[in-house]
Amino acid sequence: MQQFIKEGNTNDLKAKDFIGKNLKLTIDRVEVVKYEASDSQPANSKAALHFVGKEKRLVLNSTNTETLVQAYGADDSGWAGKEISLTTKDYTDKGFGHGWIVTPLQVEFNDDIPFAFALPALIGFALAVNEVAPAII
Repeated sequence: MQQFIKEGNTNDLKAKDFIGKNLKLTIDRVEVVKYEASDSQPANSKAALHFVGKEKRLVLNSTNTETLVQAYGADDSGWAGKEISLTTKDYTDKGFGHGWIVTPLQVEFNDDIPFAFALPALIGFALAVNEVAPAII
């Protein structure tokens, strides 16, 4: 029978150790962590982030993985050098304890909405409001 450390892998960042703190970290590399099947869960794999100048890694849940995929793309080889913010969230009411909220900090925005087309309409609206507003007051 294997012996397990009560707190899990000591190389992992634990949200409960950082309650009320915000961390700004730079991704060094991404590792795939494989978990064997247990009585309650099938075998699976998760991404784990390693950070520049830090020893501990962050194993990502599916929500945080999706957040980073949306921000930096599905190819995790492009994540190195990107900055993230880590904040803790209390999930004890759901029976999970504390967890991490990952926020990408260097996001390239896609300006798919051409704002220039609305400018003439907004100027006209502003002029109309300016003429009507004094009469109301």
